[in-house]
Amino acid sequence: MKIALVLGVAVALCGSAPDEELDKAAAKAAEMAKYAFKLTSKIEGMGGGGGGGGGAGARPTDCKVDKDVAIEIKAGDQTAYKKGEVLVYKEGDAWKKYERQQGGGGGGGQGGNRSARTMGLLAGLRTPHEMLADFGKKLKEVKKAEAKENECTVFSGDLTDEAAKDLGRLGGRGGGGGGGAEFTYSGNAKLWVNAEGAIVKFEIFTNAKGKIRDRDMDIKATRTYEISDVGSAKVEVPEDAAKVLNGQ
Repeated sequence: MKIALVLGVAVALCGSAPDEELDKAAAKAAEMAKYAFKLTSKIEGMGGGGGGGGGAGARPTDCKVDKDVAIEIKAGDQTAYKKGEVLVYKEGDAWKKYERQQGGGGGGGQGGNRSARTMGLLAGLRTPHEMLADFGKKLKEVKKAEAKENECTVFSGDLTDEAAKDLGRLGGRGGGGGGGAEFTYSGNAKLWVNAEGAIVKFEIFTNAKGKIRDRDMDIKATRTYEISDVGSAKVEVPEDAAKVLNGQ
């Protein structure tokens, strides 16, 4: 009884455990229905020309989310809209539905390899409210920094092998691979939680190692998400784009 009492007092004095605090923040993030986010990516080790330096993520990608409408994605001078698994983009004066090329190829109607890779990455884009749900379970151990950064509490930890593989996939596919390529994955994450218990920023680093056609690959990806305008972001899909998006 005395031991239990001492433990109870210790917990009360120390507050919630780091994983409990992060779980509450992640649950709150999963419920976001309208918000904006900026994704900045750095991807190394892909090799080749157009996509080697980070593909679509080489420049910041600005997005707005409205669960009841769509996701608006702006990458460079390209604007696209995504609803479920459907992505539409503008080519010339017409809105088109993105069709993934078999075998990872790019040419044809998608505007060449670089454009196809860009659209493939946008089609595979995952939103913070999806990624952050139960995020604590994706970390081997949750650590809480002693000092705050920009008035935010910082949590971090190494990703589980399963989470590293899931989050390390590029464009919704396995780690830049394909063609039967086998990769091993590792990584870590860092999350910033403000005084209201909301995640305002998170960073995910993944490292995929393997072979493609007997070529050794060591792909390092760092993705930083900055969340804003929670509850107030608006997505307005152009009429012509909405018709394609809704299969009309």
